[in-house]
Amino acid sequence: MTERRRTLATAVLFLILVVVTVSLVTWWASPSEPGVEGKGVWRLNPPKVRTVDVPPVAPADSLCYAFGPDPKWKVEVVGPYPVQMEARIDTLEARLNGLERLVLGVYDRIERMERMEGKAKQEGTR
Repeated sequence: MTERRRTLATAVLFLILVVVTVSLVTWWASPSEPGVEGKGVWRLNPPKVRTVDVPPVAPADSLCYAFGPDPKWKVEVVGPYPVQMEARIDTLEARLNGLERLVLGVYDRIERMERMEGKAKQEGTR
């Protein structure tokens, strides 16, 4: 009977050790700041945060003047994840291209309306 108790006690201690180890590893690997997910910010080994300059995507004669003559876009890179940085840059590029198309489309509509108004005025004066 004592051999059976000893085996049961060993099994219980082993299970407790496994539960404690798993909970410590989970705590260690969880983000240090609440709400930060998947950014590589760890409690015991925090990576350095560096800022990367990204040149503007739009041509200088259209969209850049809305943000200044020589804008610089800052992308914050957290952790050793260059793929995430490239994804952020691609997202920024897509947003800028979409915004540029929107702005140029508005300019085209304004020019068309001005041409139509000019034609209407010319026809009215004749």
